[in-house]
Amino acid sequence: MATIGEVFTGAVFGDHCSPISDTTIMSSMASAPDHIDHVKTQIPYALTVAVIGINPLISIVLGLAIAYGVIQKFGETVESEEIIQEKKASNQ
Repeated sequence: MATIGEVFTGAVFGDHCSPISDTTIMSSMASAPDHIDHVKTQIPYALTVAVIGINPLISIVLGLAIAYGVIQKFGETVESEEIIQEKKASNQ
């Protein structure tokens, strides 16, 4: 799984930093800045992806930390069927 992540990291890095990438050319044409200026603005984002994705340990730890945070923020406790039945019985 880490190898697949590293391959995707390289693809995103190359796509964002290459001035001859089709998506880079199309986005700079659509937003109408100088093409090389657009490429230069993409470098910080691409380097961020490269630094995080180049080391599988960083990716795994960061991914787990984000997942934990999302679960803590948005997760809800799921009650078992027994607890639901006990609550119904105590309410009657």
